[in-house]
Amino acid sequence: GNSDHFLVREMVVLLKLVAGLVRELDPEFGTALGWGVGDPVRIEEAERRARIEAELLRRIAEAQRRQGNLEEALQTAHAAIAASHECDELYELGFCHRTIAQVHAALGEWEQADEAFRQSVEVFRQQQLDHEWRRSIQQYLEARLETAGQGELLLLRKYLVAVHESESTLADDRVLCKVLQGLAEVQLRLGQHD
Repeated sequence: GNSDHFLVREMVVLLKLVAGLVRELDPEFGTALGWGVGDPVRIEEAERRARIEAELLRRIAEAQRRQGNLEEALQTAHAAIAASHECDELYELGFCHRTIAQVHAALGEWEQADEAFRQSVEVFRQQQLDHEWRRSIQQYLEARLETAGQGELLLLRKYLVAVHESESTLADDRVLCKVLQGLAEVQLRLGQHD
């Protein structure tokens, strides 16, 4: 299924990251394996390794979550956050917080899920990663629509209105339809039918 395809894609990315490290550490060994020498990015070795570690941890956490290993996913995602802060790789933080939110939602730990979703949305908003920003809001909606209290529903409505008003949403009819449906569902849950 889709989960299997996701895991295969994640493994390919992980292998490419490891291959890059091998090329960097021992070009002859990498060449012997058929990985080629390539042009390594001109970043200090320790910083590059830290960034790769942060991304690897984030991807492993997501794979663990998808496999249902929720406690391990939480631990790995928190390690990814620490690694991301150490090397100032803020790009990974939104993904980490989203994984943490999804784990807490799966465990029925709503306060922690809400906080992590809010952090994910904010990180992606600050980084102007519109696609991931919308995706975090959509996943927040999917995770919390049925169980959210009034405060969370109002926040979801605020997020959905912001997505509706964003230029990138107007260019994609499929996204626009999902947003409008989400807004309608939130309005119904809030008891606002007009």
